[in-house]
Amino acid sequence: MSTLVTGGAGYIGAHVVRLLQAAGERVVVADDLSTGAAARIGDASLVVVDVADSRAVDVLAEAMAAAQVRRVVHLAARKRVDESMARPAWYYQQNVGGTANVIAAMALAGADQLVFSSSAAVY
Repeated sequence: MSTLVTGGAGYIGAHVVRLLQAAGERVVVADDLSTGAAARIGDASLVVVDVADSRAVDVLAEAMAAAQVRRVVHLAARKRVDESMARPAWYYQQNVGGTANVIAAMALAGADQLVFSSSAAVY
């Protein structure tokens, strides 16, 4: 079984990727690299995609099907409090819309396990 980690090139995501790899898991990372770095993911496969983009469902579903992904660890999100206060509709679209896209892609690819992580920014 393979695992897709959205936001896997970010600080926390990269740690999750390394732990999964150390456990022998095949890992695919989906990240737009806006705040993450490809160098953090080692030899994991990388799909550069913004999960909130209208094309993300197809891109993610294709990547998941190709790698036989059954589990998703969803870490991709925007988290700047000041920016979210200035642009609430955009933040909603990015975070809620992005999560909806990930779930839709999972349904298309037959992935049936989701780990959703929030952020310390909610506190």
